[in-house]
Amino acid sequence: MLDIHTEIIELRKAGRPAVCVTVVDREGHIPTRLQAKMLVDANGRVAGTVGGGAIEKLAIEEARRVLEVREPGLKTFLLDDREPAPGELPTGMPCGGRATLFFELLVAGDRAYLFGAGHVNRALQTILSPLEFDVTFVDYRPEQLADLPAPHLAAGDDYADLPALPDLADSFVLIATHSHACDERVLEAILRAGVRPRYLGVVASRRKRASIYPRLRESLGADIDLDSIFMPVGLHLGGNSPSAVALSIAAEMQACRSGIAGHAHMRDRGAS
Repeated sequence: MLDIHTEIIELRKAGRPAVCVTVVDREGHIPTRLQAKMLVDANGRVAGTVGGGAIEKLAIEEARRVLEVREPGLKTFLLDDREPAPGELPTGMPCGGRATLFFELLVAGDRAYLFGAGHVNRALQTILSPLEFDVTFVDYRPEQLADLPAPHLAAGDDYADLPALPDLADSFVLIATHSHACDERVLEAILRAGVRPRYLGVVASRRKRASIYPRLRESLGADIDLDSIFMPVGLHLGGNSPSAVALSIAAEMQACRSGIAGHAHMRDRGAS
């Protein structure tokens, strides 16, 4: 069995968020001990155990929910056939006791929301995670959300509705969906929310920017601040492959994160 503390170090090095589940209270006959721990990432259990069976299955489900909504906390599980008290979660296990588990969120650092789970954002995630960004994908397509290497939030069809985005004002946002229309829809929704992220970038051409910005001003008002948006996104490094584009975006994010100016940004390379 993997040592949970060693695995936590490895997860932090890789920039992968996880939840550490700890048994902090127990009553009666339950198949675990105080301070038993289990580590869970977006794909399920990584190391450790909190007792196995139904309680562990439910704990993994709760840990994955905590990863999505970023809300650590306590949960009490009833291992009995009695009616659960308010706040208790039934397990169906007949052991005759209850256990309280603490779900501790372990995240890398600055949060990054990547809209669109395509090639560019997948490549971007592999760069951002070791830089201690806490990456969350946002998409609505089940086939794209099924095998992501980081937590995700589900949007409405064609991004008609966006999920809640905790800590948006302190976050880095990159929009690279599968269509121009969806990119514009996401960008307008974020601007309309009235909370500007620390970094807001869109994978787009200058021609696309020239067509989108007038519509945004018509919809959101002529005084809407569009100058701070990185569109086209990335530093001027060269290369058109998903990995090269992702590298230019990650470099731009890191420069903004560090407050270092003077770089050649793609958005500033003339009007044509």
